[in-house]
Amino acid sequence: MPGRIGCILVALILAAVFLSWPTADVMAGEEKTDAGSTFNQAEACCLGSYRIKDEAQEEAKSLIRYGWPARVVEVQVQGVTWYRVYGLPRRETVLAPPEPPQNAESGEAEVVYIQGAASPGPLTGFEILVDLSGSTGEAAFCQGLTKHEAEFRILEKIGQSLRDRDFTAAMRSFGYRRAWSHKDYTRIEYGPRKYDLPGFSRAVDGLAASDGTSPLGFAIGASETELGPISGWKALIILSDFKPSFDFGDPLDTARDLGNRLGALLCFHTIDVGPDEQNRTLAREIARIGVCGGYFDGCRLLGEPDYFEAMIEQVFGRPEAPASTACPDADGDRVCDADDRCPDTPKGISVDERGCWVAATSEYFDLNQASIKKEFLPLLRQTADFLMTRPGLTLEIAGFTDNTGTPAYNLRLGSRRAAAVRDRLVKFGVASGRLRVQSYGESRPAADNSTAAGRAKNRRVEIRVLPSSP
Repeated sequence: MPGRIGCILVALILAAVFLSWPTADVMAGEEKTDAGSTFNQAEACCLGSYRIKDEAQEEAKSLIRYGWPARVVEVQVQGVTWYRVYGLPRRETVLAPPEPPQNAESGEAEVVYIQGAASPGPLTGFEILVDLSGSTGEAAFCQGLTKHEAEFRILEKIGQSLRDRDFTAAMRSFGYRRAWSHKDYTRIEYGPRKYDLPGFSRAVDGLAASDGTSPLGFAIGASETELGPISGWKALIILSDFKPSFDFGDPLDTARDLGNRLGALLCFHTIDVGPDEQNRTLAREIARIGVCGGYFDGCRLLGEPDYFEAMIEQVFGRPEAPASTACPDADGDRVCDADDRCPDTPKGISVDERGCWVAATSEYFDLNQASIKKEFLPLLRQTADFLMTRPGLTLEIAGFTDNTGTPAYNLRLGSRRAAAVRDRLVKFGVASGRLRVQSYGESRPAADNSTAAGRAKNRRVEIRVLPSSP
């Protein structure tokens, strides 16, 4: 009996404390930082966590700088003065697909939109959360892939599209591995570091699905370690089928808490590879947190180039155009026609400073060898995926070398390496009849052979569109 009375007294005390706790949104002493911009206080919503005054003012000014009405509000919590950023609800845009795909069985239109908003300012860094739980071994119902296969393809496409972009990047996987400690529920696979395509591709190639539950909430919370130190606008991109295990916390609540802790400059984006509508709802709700974010259908990202490009622009922004774009540039590769040594490269392909499409560099091969290193295969798969969206192109796969060795040897080595690239593209699904191997050996250098860096640049395989292509 005494024990029961004690429990009741503790419960009463806790209830009294809870009821006496002041609401967090008591507004007093407004610090006007909206610089006269339109601001409807009735529509305002708290965007950041409680901060000291200077930090809150800087956060609000960052929003205002990019056209988002915001102000700092003084908040009293248990007699302590804090400051919090308030702003208008996030803006939304809807990009409708050109034609809704048809369900093969019912014939009904399945309309899935890109829905969300880009960050008002330039993105500084991002983290990708990759679901490796057991459910990702199920069918994704697109291109005959499982969900984790679809995830890996999407990661490869994203990695390739960010070539030469300047971001702080990280990638974290999550999936219960039947281990005894929490460190195995989620782990860092890449970064945080300055984004580099080879390193990111190696990390993607090393991913493997597990056979357990999905600690999505735990992974979202853990991402604060990587995202917290990033200044400016940052993005959390979640790639999953959104089948959560609530033993690891509610993913939506955890995401909201993360947004409160990291402030208004965090965007949430979700990429859904699962067909379940209930889980799709979770993905959309997470994407609505904060002033920016978006929901994307993973299968459409793989099958529709325009949809994928829209996602890249919304999440990562447009790459800054170099000054040379002011000059004539017929193929749109950001290399002036006067300097473009490879005119008519397909739109959307990354080119080097000469305007040429380099499919494989010296890093892809060991010295005097033609076998492609395993870590670079995802990049060639990305090339194959692009080529399959342009079935009318006939292509030359051209091999080049430096001037080390005899001309005859270099001609043979260039041919072997070009053939290795062709064979890999064919294995990834490109019709062999579209690809013609040609070796130029050392005869067409891209750089000065007198330096080690120049010789490395000359050891390459390029892809060129043949004149017979439409």
